[in-house]
Amino acid sequence: MLSSPGIHGGSTLLQPEAVFRKIGVESGQTIADLGCGGGAHFAFSAATLVGSNGTVYAVDVQKNILLAVKARAESLQLAQIHTVHANVEKLGSTAIDDGTCDHVIIVNVLFQNKNHEAIIREATRLVKKEGYLTVIDWKKTASAFGPPQELRTDPATITQQATAAGLRFFDEFDAGPYHYAIVFKK
Repeated sequence: MLSSPGIHGGSTLLQPEAVFRKIGVESGQTIADLGCGGGAHFAFSAATLVGSNGTVYAVDVQKNILLAVKARAESLQLAQIHTVHANVEKLGSTAIDDGTCDHVIIVNVLFQNKNHEAIIREATRLVKKEGYLTVIDWKKTASAFGPPQELRTDPATITQQATAAGLRFFDEFDAGPYHYAIVFKK
C-alpha cells in the first residue's frame, strides 16, 4: 500500500488516493488542501477524484509554489484546480467563501506553524454543514526522518482545538507508518 519510506516525497510516505477513499471524496465535490506544498500531491489526487464537475482549492502561503501548481494543472488540463494564496494562520485570509467545502485537508502543515488553533478555525470556516476536516500529520514518535519530535502535534491537542472550533470527532486512522489522520465533521 505505501511506498518505501526511504524516499521522502509527498506521495511515497502517504498515499493520497487511499486517504481520499477512506474519507469518502467523490465526484463533484469541493475540496480545499490547506498548505498544499510544492508537489500538491493531495490536490492533484483530489482533482482526479472530484472530476471536471468538482473543485479543488490548492492553498499555500508561497506564491512560487502556487505558480508551479497552476502551471502543472494547466499542462494536465485540470481546470478544477484553483490556486489560492493565503496565510492560513489568519482567519478569513483564504479567499474561499464560508461553508463551501465538502472536505478540507491539512497535511503535514501543523508542525511548520505555531498558531494551530487559527489554522483549525480557518479550515472550519471553509467546511460546509455536514462536511469534513481531515488533519494528517506526523505521529508524535521518534523516527529517522521528518520533523523533530518536539515539533510534532499531539492528536489530542488537535481534537481539542477542532471541537472548540465547532467540529465533532468523526474518525481516526493511520495514514501510513509515520502519520496519523483525524477526521472531524461539522
